[in-house]
Amino acid sequence: MFLPPRASFLLRLTLIVAAPASVPSLVAQAPSEGTVTGLVINEATGNTLTNAVVTVTGADRSALTDRDGRFVLLQVPTGSRTLRVTYPGLNPGTVTLTVAPGLNTAPQVALSSDVYRMDALVVAGVREGNSLAIAAQRNAPNLKTIVATDAYGNLADGNLGEFLKRVPGIGVGDAVDEVTQVRVRGAGAEHTAVTMDGTRLPSPQAKGDSRDFAIDQLPADFIERIEVIKAPTPDMDGDAIGGTVNLITKSAFDTQRRYLQYATGANHRTLGKMTSYFGSMQYSDVYGKERNLGMFLTASYSETDRPQDYLQLEYDQPAGVPNLRSFRLQPDYKGRKRTGAGLRFDYRLSPNSSLSAGLMYNYYEAIDRRRRWTASINNNAAGRLPGATSTDITLTAGQEQMQSQEILTDQQVFSLQVSGKHRLQEGSLRLDYGAAYGPAKSWEDQSLFQVRGQQDQRRTLSREPGGFFITTQLISGTAIQNYNSARQVDFTYQPGRSSEDIWGVHFNAQKNLRTALPAYLKAGFRIRGQSRERSTDRWEAIYRSGANGPYDANKFKLTAQDRSSARLFGGRYQTLVVFGDAQAAVRHFFQNPAEWNFLAVDAVNRSMQENGEVSELVSAGFLMGDVRIGRLGLLAGLRMEQTDISAESPKYIQIRPALPSTATIDQQVARVRQEWAHTVKVTSDYQNWFPGLHARYAVTQGLMARASYSESIGRPPFGNLKPLTSVNAAGLSVTQNNTALKPQASKNYDLSLEYYFEPVGVLSATVFKKEIKNFISSINTPLTAELAAQYSVEPDYIGWDFRTQTNTGDGEINGFELAYNQNLGGVARWLRPFSVMANYTKSKGKGRLEGVIPAIWNLGLVYEQRPWTFRAQLNHQDTYLQETNTDPFLRRLKMEQDNLDLSVQYRFRPWLNPFVDFQNVLGEKIQQTQVEGLYLPRTLTVIGKRINFGIKGRF
Repeated sequence: MFLPPRASFLLRLTLIVAAPASVPSLVAQAPSEGTVTGLVINEATGNTLTNAVVTVTGADRSALTDRDGRFVLLQVPTGSRTLRVTYPGLNPGTVTLTVAPGLNTAPQVALSSDVYRMDALVVAGVREGNSLAIAAQRNAPNLKTIVATDAYGNLADGNLGEFLKRVPGIGVGDAVDEVTQVRVRGAGAEHTAVTMDGTRLPSPQAKGDSRDFAIDQLPADFIERIEVIKAPTPDMDGDAIGGTVNLITKSAFDTQRRYLQYATGANHRTLGKMTSYFGSMQYSDVYGKERNLGMFLTASYSETDRPQDYLQLEYDQPAGVPNLRSFRLQPDYKGRKRTGAGLRFDYRLSPNSSLSAGLMYNYYEAIDRRRRWTASINNNAAGRLPGATSTDITLTAGQEQMQSQEILTDQQVFSLQVSGKHRLQEGSLRLDYGAAYGPAKSWEDQSLFQVRGQQDQRRTLSREPGGFFITTQLISGTAIQNYNSARQVDFTYQPGRSSEDIWGVHFNAQKNLRTALPAYLKAGFRIRGQSRERSTDRWEAIYRSGANGPYDANKFKLTAQDRSSARLFGGRYQTLVVFGDAQAAVRHFFQNPAEWNFLAVDAVNRSMQENGEVSELVSAGFLMGDVRIGRLGLLAGLRMEQTDISAESPKYIQIRPALPSTATIDQQVARVRQEWAHTVKVTSDYQNWFPGLHARYAVTQGLMARASYSESIGRPPFGNLKPLTSVNAAGLSVTQNNTALKPQASKNYDLSLEYYFEPVGVLSATVFKKEIKNFISSINTPLTAELAAQYSVEPDYIGWDFRTQTNTGDGEINGFELAYNQNLGGVARWLRPFSVMANYTKSKGKGRLEGVIPAIWNLGLVYEQRPWTFRAQLNHQDTYLQETNTDPFLRRLKMEQDNLDLSVQYRFRPWLNPFVDFQNVLGEKIQQTQVEGLYLPRTLTVIGKRINFGIKGRF
């Protein structure tokens, strides 16, 4: 029987999910065996323990506790049996019961430790957070790094990126104290998936259509722990070449009792001497006669002021000799406000069934103020005196340029998730399902005001040897202190709006097999839909001042109080031009249009090229199995994903004949709108299969060896999927997106050794390799008849330059990771207050891959002894290739940086803990250079130091 592709795919999903349900009748439980269930808690705190190991003494039977602290042991021999329970950082516990055929309930097991007996105030901190993470990591079937959000102390502004940069394998690029994106194992941020409880989250972007996720815009107080998954199993999404960052939300059942937690304080910047404020609260309680309804609520607000001093140099190389050609100074300011809230309900229908619902909201408001003064050469070799070098040049046809830009951003993100979990057939069959919906919107207003000087300056630029700073002197020519003396004064205003909707449903079934060897089968499906829509408007105009008209452009100058240039690089540069007010220029244009020359045609053309909509539907199914043979555990399976894409955008079709030169501006605008009045819609699809094999072997009680093979993909950016065509008649070029792009594909290999210390600690070594193919590259070639037919380009443009994207080439990322994390109480009793952390990641890209950081390492030391807690944490990133180019002269390197953070906290009472955090203690700068092997300093960014102080506590 013939079935259409979509129906055939859904039928296969149904058969896959039904597979485990057909297994129960194959093997019946023997009359001499029973099933044992029970609960494990922390005696001191009352918290349930997740991933505690429960074994049957004298029998090859074991189980892990779930998030509710419950376990199910199958095929336990009848008679008197002793259960042994272990958990990192706690003393082992035992309980004895008589097992009868059928279902048996063991007495509750409460574990404790000398740590809690010695310090009653330590209810949750470094030790308990690390224990939770290590237990989950040790017992995972695949390679992952798990960390609790309390492991590294306070999070500045609740920014999860500041936390993640200390995890092995994660790089943050050029961020020093405000991480916005993360990348795993050298893959770009667009190839790193971010999920919450396994479900994708929206991340709207008013500017750009990438798949990057803004990690700084999530409320950190909603998150209990973070999993960095580096070797995905078949039950996970396949589109994360680097890895997946999975955020596990908090639940009231984690503590089983009421508490209120708060934090409030201020952030102070040494650069600019700016202070902002933050606050957060968390409330958790369990309700009902049977205490089976849990509620967790969190709310947070934070402000961040981030002034920065920025300097940029540009070079060219006439006759093969590098010449300094441009010098830019830029006093920047970035302000952020984040408001976040999270609410989660958990309802336990029975010990074997539970339902959950969670809602997350985040509102993000930002202003980026960029003011640039540039002295540069006119684009010709005659504009300089002979003898120019990379450190000294005399411009003979130089020009000044002043730019004031303001970018205002508002973003709203919602996420609603509902889920359920059930144990059936005496716990041997587990079902879990869920649905999620996440709408998000983003608004962005960009205002750019420019004053372009005359190209008549004679100016010297001299760079200090081995440094960034320039000494400049204007010898002759026209300065732009008087805006009316400029060659041109203009503005651009572009408001943009983007929206993103993401939704998904999933269903999984896992069946524990009653066989001689502990084994299970698991199958399921997930359907995920994601759509993005973007629209922009644009206005461009030239002011009628100076040579262009009679009006006075100096009215757009900022007031003296808002020039903010005297502080630039510690007062080194204090004589900059008075910057303009971009928003004032925009307002003036709409109120006084007669004073401006409106460039309507250019504005319409450029705005239409950014509009469009993309929808993506991913339907996935998987089947996998796990078996334990003595100390060896094997997991193998296969996942398939069907991807269907629909994209729509405006299409430009030139109308001929062209308008006469006497056409009015209104006629020109009407014509260009007619040329863009067409819409093109395309569809495409592809299917991928993801095999996975993961092995783990318990060499000794504390030593675990792992090996894995997995496959993954990196989907094309949303912007590349829009069927956009733009024509540059003056330049005789046609640019068109290739909507048939296939995803990049990666084969991933991992080997690791993990040694677990007592009471709490782990030492691990991992080797990894990623073989990547189908890279997405841009091509520029003359348009032939064959290409015109292939890409549906009008034949009128044959012979013009044709620009598009294509899948071509391959690459490789390989490296290794070393990680160490231990409470030193296991070394010596007097060292119990100390915990240490260290990790090192070495990565190498085959070919010139952007963003692969050769080496990243972290060091951390914690001292926690009532009532003090001290922390010192150092993060290092090596120099790496930030921007590649076929021309080696244009390749740009991000220089190494070291970021040291210190913090201290004093515990007066559980409800009153003052703290102080010192960030970027070394005052690290962000530096970029140009040309590998030849030191040409290009950009320098100074952000200063930061002090966070406040109080926090728990009732």
